[in-house]
Amino acid sequence: MSKSAVGAVLGEDAFLLVQLGRSENGWTLEGFTEIKLPHKFRLLTMNDDTRFREIRQTFQESLSKDGWVQKTGTAINQDLLFVKETPVDPKLPEDEVERQVFWEAQQFLPEDLGKNYKVSWIRILPENPLVLLVIFRKLVVERIQQLFEGTEKNLQNISVRQFAALTAVEKFFKPKGRLIGLADVGKTSVTITLLRDGNYFRSKEMDLGDYEEDVLESDQNLSKAINREIDRLLLEAEIKESDSPVSQLYVFGEKASTSLISALAGGPSLEVKLPNPFDAVEIPEELMSSVGALENPANWLAGFGAALEVLG
Repeated sequence: MSKSAVGAVLGEDAFLLVQLGRSENGWTLEGFTEIKLPHKFRLLTMNDDTRFREIRQTFQESLSKDGWVQKTGTAINQDLLFVKETPVDPKLPEDEVERQVFWEAQQFLPEDLGKNYKVSWIRILPENPLVLLVIFRKLVVERIQQLFEGTEKNLQNISVRQFAALTAVEKFFKPKGRLIGLADVGKTSVTITLLRDGNYFRSKEMDLGDYEEDVLESDQNLSKAINREIDRLLLEAEIKESDSPVSQLYVFGEKASTSLISALAGGPSLEVKLPNPFDAVEIPEELMSSVGALENPANWLAGFGAALEVLG
């Protein structure tokens, strides 16, 4: 018996929807579409009722005519929330950890956390003193919920874009090696995430506007900046490149390309890959031509991951 779910990547300029079906034979692509937005989906727009209403109408019109299933998971850009590592004594009981995590969050978000933010956390490893804070703005959560109101769709999950992409990489590509990297390359920022022994290890968000050189002028400039940040992450973790390099670096996002993959070669990653999630699923004949026309299949990676997170 087939089970299906929709993964929706809520980007700034467009929403990407992917519907996956799961059966005994594996995964099947059941539909995908790109919804161009009338306004940018960002905090400024979410505070504007009129513009948000137009985005919501555009989104719901597409949902109503394309026959999407009810179960839906979403993935949002990291600039709509806060992700931060913080040290916590691993011997503390869970209730004490929660109190300390909330206190840590208040140190860099001194506003009324209870009023404006929702704090969650993930313990990286049982013996690891670091936990990962994931802090959602309540406005963002409320607006995402409002996108689905009246659609009869069941919003089951709000994830972070790079975590959803990680789910797709793990299920589809089975990465091997002690250190695995993901680089989400966007128009104005790059988010690098490192896994160690299959678990979250370190992450870094690069605001490309902070760099003196024009990193977007060429893939060579951008690759140098990305490789430097990976080197810094390894250095901060006291990992020598010669001892434990990044086994595989998966590059996805709006600016991911084969030329960028080539430019990244020779850096701290032994192997650099441009993951195509469409290659990992069965594609019905009626969708073949649409898939073949895609210029950047790797940009859809988080959409597949968001659907996979719902399907389990």
